[in-house]
Amino acid sequence: MKLVQTFGPKPDESALGYYRRLSASNSLWNWRELARMAQVSPSRTGILGRPDYMAQVLGIDPAWTAQASLREDSARQWRGLHRSAHDAVCPECIKESAHLRAHWEHAYAVACSHHRIQLVDRCSACTEMLSSSRERIEQCQCGQDLRQLPVAPATKAQLWLAGLLASEGTTTMGVEPQVEGVPIAALSKLVRTLCLLAEPDAPNPRRNAAAPQAVQEAVEFLGPVDDLLSDWPVGFEAHVSERIAAGDAQARTLNSLLGRWYQQLKAVCAVGPLQPFMACVMKVAASEFDGILGLDAAGSVAGESNSHMLLKQAAKQLGVSRDRLLSLVAANQLQHRTRRFGTRGVAYEIPISEVDRIHAARVRWVSEATACEALGVPPAVLAQMVAANLLMADPGWRADILKSGPVEGQSMERLATVLKSHQRKTSEGGERIALKEFTSRRMGDKKAIQAALQAILRGGIACIGGAEKVGGLQYRLSDVRQHFSTPILESGLSVHQLAKLTGWKWESVSYWIDEGLLDSVPVVLRGQPCRVVLPEHLIKFHSTYVPLTTLAHSLNARSSELLERLGGIETLGGKPLASGAVRGALVRLSDLAQAALLPGLREKTSAA
Repeated sequence: MKLVQTFGPKPDESALGYYRRLSASNSLWNWRELARMAQVSPSRTGILGRPDYMAQVLGIDPAWTAQASLREDSARQWRGLHRSAHDAVCPECIKESAHLRAHWEHAYAVACSHHRIQLVDRCSACTEMLSSSRERIEQCQCGQDLRQLPVAPATKAQLWLAGLLASEGTTTMGVEPQVEGVPIAALSKLVRTLCLLAEPDAPNPRRNAAAPQAVQEAVEFLGPVDDLLSDWPVGFEAHVSERIAAGDAQARTLNSLLGRWYQQLKAVCAVGPLQPFMACVMKVAASEFDGILGLDAAGSVAGESNSHMLLKQAAKQLGVSRDRLLSLVAANQLQHRTRRFGTRGVAYEIPISEVDRIHAARVRWVSEATACEALGVPPAVLAQMVAANLLMADPGWRADILKSGPVEGQSMERLATVLKSHQRKTSEGGERIALKEFTSRRMGDKKAIQAALQAILRGGIACIGGAEKVGGLQYRLSDVRQHFSTPILESGLSVHQLAKLTGWKWESVSYWIDEGLLDSVPVVLRGQPCRVVLPEHLIKFHSTYVPLTTLAHSLNARSSELLERLGGIETLGGKPLASGAVRGALVRLSDLAQAALLPGLREKTSAA
């Protein structure tokens, strides 16, 4: 048998509704007659269970029958919520297209989300239910045009359910609470829990109480959902508050406080797209229940809605030990609240805002290792930078919960900015030294290092070589040396040491240095300025000058007598005294060499 009129199913058409439309278009009495003509059982299983055979017998596209069978398989997953004994329709939708929408067969579908009206399953003329075996979809068996049936406006909860059922859980059509990707099975369990256990002290309902067949029965059954969703989330939160107040005052967990209602709600709302319902429960429980939250399957939701966290969790987030926080709680130095835990115990919870405040303060302080890595200096140099007040540090940081290390991170950033601002370009040569090399082992005592560091901070010693990190910044060694003493003293002689070693008057040595005849290195020794003559300075001096006293001593004569015999040889470097005499005069070696070659001077010297 081949049908005269053939067409494919609509995208939203019910499986049996497709065959019913085929039957009506080919002037058959109903779909059962179509099944008998195809020689299959006149039942839903018979006509929808063999899609390939039905396509062959009826002469239609196998893809059409396969689509209808897949739609039926989806509807079968509704189990007892599949409305199959009669039809529920939207008169306005039938006006637009006379086909049965698949979601109308769900027992909780009582409204049309598109036209925002309730579905109709009873004829206004004959008052009978709309039979699923009637000849035409748009007419009752009594002949009443279903497109003219009176309708009633749908409630918010009815539209919310209708939107999810029509879109297969994809959207609520803008109705609150807005959820996406909801499995129809999970949605059905949520509705069943909210309706059957609406009263805290309600007895256990019968098994089939959650499967109304008629639209009016479903409207009455869904009444509690209307109340809960009419003003979302205020209405639902108020309901949770009532349940908490009606629960056992001695309960220590939400499972025992809210009982079966909470346990069933948690099964479908703890994870997944229906979490907004569980979030409301946890939000109210956090403020009105004095037990511990988040120790069951709803832990992730509790963490999002709770304003406090367990002491152990706070310690882990802050990177400190639980005992340390516990000692602060015991000393009442940390905001907290007490919660009942277990059968007799108590637990402490810390406000999340307090944890965030402490964490924000702790991240501003860093450990010595982190500071050394960031600055590019060894620990010894870091210690000198702290002692010189280049960095803000707290040696007693361990006693302060607001600090995670001894060095303030922002002070390192400020220091880097200041030191790099003192950098200047130069093409001058000379030995350089990096800041990371400012160690007492190499450069001198700690006070001198600190003095040099402070001079660098003030800009007294300019940076002449840039680097990415502070430790790599370079400075002229001659500029830095004036602040160091010990290494220079070990390799040279102070003015007094040189005078004692050579027999020269220290006033003469100091005068020679002032006049630029003898080189030296200025240093600071025990807070006082000091000049050190290095070996290379002394060698240069000896190769150029000879003190008159040294020359006279070698001739076993007095300096004044030798001065008269030198004749025209020039002396220099002598310090004038108040009496008019000169002390510490020097003679150039070159002048002596030239004079030695003059005959007159040789004879005069021999006669003497």
